[in-house]
Amino acid sequence: MPKSLRYIGRLFSSTWREVKANPLKYLILIGIGIVLAFVMMPHDHGWLDNIRKDPAIYPGVHDAAGKVSHYTMYTFTPLLLCTLLWIGGWLSGKKSFKKAALVCFVAGTMGGILVNFLRPGFGRPRPRAEKVDKFHYFEVDSDMLSFPSGHVMSNMAGATALTIVQPWIGVPYVIATGASGWSRMQRDAHYPTDVTVGAIFGAVVGIAFANGMLLMRKDEDPLETE
Repeated sequence: MPKSLRYIGRLFSSTWREVKANPLKYLILIGIGIVLAFVMMPHDHGWLDNIRKDPAIYPGVHDAAGKVSHYTMYTFTPLLLCTLLWIGGWLSGKKSFKKAALVCFVAGTMGGILVNFLRPGFGRPRPRAEKVDKFHYFEVDSDMLSFPSGHVMSNMAGATALTIVQPWIGVPYVIATGASGWSRMQRDAHYPTDVTVGAIFGAVVGIAFANGMLLMRKDEDPLETE
């Protein structure tokens, strides 16, 4: 088995140890996200009206938001970003780059998987949907998958993990994630609450995997035997 795949397996194991050792930390963060959701939701329509520019008046802004949304899809971030970082580590011989790429990839992927379980469960209509704005629960239609934002949760999970282990790359990624959140609101795909809670939940995933990476002992690390 390739060492990178073994590293991912060890990363899941050490992350699980980290979460079991510090469950309260993660439960508090998740709880903050849930409380914010119910506090913020009644204000979402007004906030979105202030954030979103009318496409008929500002077509360039709307088109730019579409491009940002497209290039912050999972296939570009985190997948392509992590692939390039891993290749950079392979070419330069820097194990730290390869590890950063792997933890970012795993965190971003898990954030994307988890959000696709959460969104159907909550079943909140997107702003563009002609539905009553509330949690309808257990919906699978695309227009009912507003909460939380998939773009933001997946990207923030990867960006948070990367910021902890390689801040010089991670911080720009966090900024790009913020731009992604704005683009999703501009495109009428999400409310501010969806973006905010997606960022919090994504950060929880990113923190867990980054701490799991830092917890991994050297004798557990397949890349250290290269």
